Amino acid sequence: KQWYQRRVRGDLKDLMGVTDGIRLHNALQNRALTCSICLYVLFEGSGAPSTVYQAIYLESLTYRELMSKVCATFNIDPNTIVGIQKSGPSGISIAVTDDVVRHLANDACFVFTLLNTDRAGMCIIHLK
Repeated sequence: KQWYQRRVRGDLKDLMGVTDGIRLHNALQNRALTCSICLYVLFEGSGAPSTVYQAIYLESLTYRELMSKVCATFNIDPNTIVGIQKSGPSGISIAVTDDVVRHLANDACFVFTLLNTDRAGMCIIHLK
């Protein structure tokens, strides 16, 4: 990767001159990372009642990324989470997969609760 970056920088310097080539190279390398979608999430049942949603930015749109960001945002041990469910049409529960995450709408709002499972100490994140 470093060889490629040096080569591109050299090509830009050859095409545009030293000063402009380096400026363009730096501008291309330092572009801001953008997220794919932003979700707004509120933890219901966290003790104190709250109406302030937390923004969660997803870049790779995977189940693993969603789970890790929700757990990190709300200080939940990810080792205690066995799955994520989402409320679907007519109130049905849908198991969240990578495909479901890829189809979440940008700027969607969710309220989530932790549902206890049959296994002691393990929970499911339920998005409503």
